[in-house]
Amino acid sequence: MLNFSTLFNYKYLANGLLLYESLSRNLKNFKLYVFTFDKLTYEFLKSENLKNLIVIKLKDFEDKDLLKIKKNRTLTEYFWTCTGSTILYLFKKKKLRSVFMLMQTFFFLIIRPKY
Repeated sequence: MLNFSTLFNYKYLANGLLLYESLSRNLKNFKLYVFTFDKLTYEFLKSENLKNLIVIKLKDFEDKDLLKIKKNRTLTEYFWTCTGSTILYLFKKKKLRSVFMLMQTFFFLIIRPKY
């Protein structure tokens, strides 16, 4: 099983759906964890019930340190700030051993883990 992670809000929802579709075309056994930064994106992705997509609300992974930093960041800066925390969340809360962070729209390579 390959695990992937990404994060976005409604402005990149179409790109996120393209990313999911691209992964689906290239891989059989994967999970895409999407950290949603707004209610609209969360509710839309949950309603789509996509087979290999796990939707995570912003409030579910934000901790007190992130919330403190959030006050001094633009939304774009906060997205980048949260990237490391989303990976850490997946390691701790979902007990994943490996995660590939994806920020692009399409997935072209087939990755085969060596373990």
